[in-house]
Amino acid sequence: MKDARNASADGEHAPALSAADAAALDALVDAGFDLEAVADEHRGRAERIVALLDPLRDAGIAGSARLVEDTLAHALGLEPHLCADDAAALDAWLEADGDPSLVPQAMRARAERHRALADAVCHCDAGDREALVDRTLALVQATIDRDAESLAFERAARRRVRFADVASVAAVLLIGASVLWPVLSSVRDQARRIACAANLHGAANAMSGYASLNQNALPMVTASYGGGTWWNVGKGPDRSNSANLYTLAREKYLSLSSLACPGNPNAPTVPASPEDRDWRTLDEVSYSYRVISGPQTPRWLDRTRVLVMADRSPVVQRAVRGERVNPEASTPNHGGRGQHLLFNDGATEWHASPVLPNGDNIWLPRSLERVLHQLSGGRLTGRELPDGPDDAFVGP
Repeated sequence: MKDARNASADGEHAPALSAADAAALDALVDAGFDLEAVADEHRGRAERIVALLDPLRDAGIAGSARLVEDTLAHALGLEPHLCADDAAALDAWLEADGDPSLVPQAMRARAERHRALADAVCHCDAGDREALVDRTLALVQATIDRDAESLAFERAARRRVRFADVASVAAVLLIGASVLWPVLSSVRDQARRIACAANLHGAANAMSGYASLNQNALPMVTASYGGGTWWNVGKGPDRSNSANLYTLAREKYLSLSSLACPGNPNAPTVPASPEDRDWRTLDEVSYSYRVISGPQTPRWLDRTRVLVMADRSPVVQRAVRGERVNPEASTPNHGGRGQHLLFNDGATEWHASPVLPNGDNIWLPRSLERVLHQLSGGRLTGRELPDGPDDAFVGP
């Protein structure tokens, strides 16, 4: 921190602490930011430095000497960097989705300080970034005005400058927030996808158990067996195809939480009643299941490989409400980025598009796919069936 001067292109130097202030800052750092441990000759200047750092204390990150030192280093034009331990703690914190309690004990204290710093600059709605900038700079300016006489910087030409350069620290923190939020969002999305894939693996095991006791049949009650309406969730097993999938939870082949995608905030993880035979509403359903079509229904581990389950259909959700649909839209479970698919051979796959490599759209029966160019005449009604055992068609 001493003699922090960097030559600029015009021959001037970056701001530097005076010798007395630099000595006071060094003494404060050496004392672990304990004013009582600072020598009397430096005490007055050290007190002004501590007062200048009050905004950082208020943010909940006081006590982190290295963090404060790096902040001041940036304001003085130096190149701050994380030590190896802090860098490792940051990586562990991000991998734990921002939850320090999931970080190994040896790095938890450092992870807590990373979270405190992130909370200090990121605790706002995404649409409130401009207000955050204004509040942060206003806080810095108020400190500058209050302590205008407390510290002086020197330049080569002996001109005094205001400590307003510290505002660059706020800019650095805000830029860091803009970088950190997408990283954390990506980590959360990846965690949801991993959990969702695990759900489908669990469903595959449950279907194998069901099939072994039911002549390789897929889970089924009575929905759509005779071609009736199949998207009326919660209206009885003869009117809801989702009741077929719910059979796995009702008969204890797996828990209801294993049929709740983390990308669906409305999905229940425990039955509302032990007597339930279906989800209560369409919004609660996380996964669309092959529309059951009586004798044409394929079996588990058939020679013909067909789709039996996928992340919930966005087409059915909109068609039920009478809204215009996009047949090539991906599930809302994962922000429209793609969907997990489960086939009757037990394999699970991630597909960015609902259209399979053979051209089969999983949200529509093949007969309706043929009239996509005039979709108004091919509107889903909730009574459609697959065109055959090899036709991928899931709902609701």
